This record gives sequence, structure tokens and C-alpha cells, in this order.
Amino acid sequence: MRIIGLAVLAGSLAACSYIHPFGDATTYQSYSVSSHPGLVGRYHCLRNALSAEGYDVEVIFPEADTPNFFDITQGQERIAQVDMYQVSGARTMDITLIAGAKATLATLDGIMQPCVRR
Repeated sequence: MRIIGLAVLAGSLAACSYIHPFGDATTYQSYSVSSHPGLVGRYHCLRNALSAEGYDVEVIFPEADTPNFFDITQGQERIAQVDMYQVSGARTMDITLIAGAKATLATLDGIMQPCVRR
């Protein structure tokens, strides 16, 4: 399981270096967090925190062993994307915040902090 998780993490990092959803200005912030309260719990925490600050968050149904991407929008504009990944049975999960500007990344990172602390 650990090898699979490492392979997925390496693949995600490699993909991030080649895929830039926001063009050349794409910035990333990665978090490795405890698997408690699970993917669904972490997603709802992130969604609630961001929604409370006026951001719209795409509705998803997170599942283990598959990338769980969701968009963060402000008005009609997609300003960021989050990827959550957990290998079944693992004690940790990986969350990556992807934004089109450093200022946006910093703002969203601050809002998400209560949800991404270990």
C-alpha cells in the first residue's frame, strides 16, 4: 500500500510539473494530513470554510484510490482547484491546492488552514 501511495504521489507531482491548469502562473501548495476525519470529512471542512468566505465550491463525492478534484470559483471565474487523494487504509492523505496567482494561493491557504492541519 505504501508503495502504491508513493507512486501516486510521484505521479501527481510529475503531472503538476507538466500540467498547468492556470497557465504559466500556476502555483501549488501541498499538504499531507491525517486520514481522520476521512476524505468526506476533509472535503466538507474545506467546502464549509471556503463557502463561509464567499467562494463557490464544486460539489463532489470523494472516494479513496482516485483523484478527487474540485474547483473553487469566485463569481463566474475559476480561481483555484483542489486535489485530494487517499490510498485505502493509509493513515494519511494528500491535498494539493492549485491556483493561478500567488496572492490567491496565499488567501485560500489561510482559509483552508483549520482543515489541513494534521
